[in-house]
Amino acid sequence: MSLPAEFPPIVSDERGFVGRALVEEAEDLVEAWAEVERRIVVLGSDRELRFLAGTGNADAVGARGRALVAETRRELDLLVARTEEWARGAVRSQVDAGSAAAIASAQEQGLAVTVAGTLGAVNRQAIDVLIADVMVDVDFAASSTLRTMQRFIRRTQQSALDEAAINQSLITSEARLESLDRRARRLEREFRATVGAGDFIEVAGRRFNLRKYARLVARTRLAEAATQGSLDAITAMGIDLVRISDHGKTDPICDQYAGKVYSISGSSTRFPRLEARTPFHPNCRHAVLPFVVELKSDRELEFADARTRGEIEPGVSIVDYFEGR
Repeated sequence: MSLPAEFPPIVSDERGFVGRALVEEAEDLVEAWAEVERRIVVLGSDRELRFLAGTGNADAVGARGRALVAETRRELDLLVARTEEWARGAVRSQVDAGSAAAIASAQEQGLAVTVAGTLGAVNRQAIDVLIADVMVDVDFAASSTLRTMQRFIRRTQQSALDEAAINQSLITSEARLESLDRRARRLEREFRATVGAGDFIEVAGRRFNLRKYARLVARTRLAEAATQGSLDAITAMGIDLVRISDHGKTDPICDQYAGKVYSISGSSTRFPRLEARTPFHPNCRHAVLPFVVELKSDRELEFADARTRGEIEPGVSIVDYFEGR
């Protein structure tokens, strides 16, 4: 079946609206966090700390541990500062990208757009809120990482106290050496379980290393920024209806929204109010795009109605829908 003239081809890749630029900017932050993670793991693997614990010198372990915690705090302070610097550039960039994507989509639908290509200036307050959200995330990560290191140091100090008590009860040097060897192996296991994997952050019972958490935060917050820019551009163009991008079946959460049309204001008698915004989950790549109802044919509107009612699965094109009837 040939493509009817009333169904113009989609010029842009919908997945690309929240695509390569977002991922590249997110990976910039991931690299910064990964470097800090490596340095903190080195601090946690301090040989002097474990040697002192094996000798049973709890006071020396405490002093060394405090020094390591102080160094960890300095690393995390640098991470917080680096993240804020990154956020101020990346969030603005994605807001602008979302605005540009919405304008491009409206133009593809045949709308003569008069809005400027960037809305960053009028979105200053929204950008500041998004940056603040990123900083809440990084502050949580830093606090969680510091607590994990502090718990490890306390356990190591307790191990030293236990070792001192054991050594006092042992008579032969051979027995003491055997105990020291067992203690060293146990400390190594504790280190690997607590610090060695870099899983410093705990969220709802799950543990994340700094790299994974950074990727989660960066992609989610930048997707939110792109959505904000898109919605602001759509509103500036005087458009009330939006459509969630459709990439086919991707995730049960996204599938209930993909391809459907919503009203931003809730004033439409045809389409439901937009209650949920992208991203719908961490790493979500769905975008909010303008739906210019005045430029749609009757069949396009019929397809949008059916899709919004859930009668058409994600990924089914308008051509496939009418061809199969």
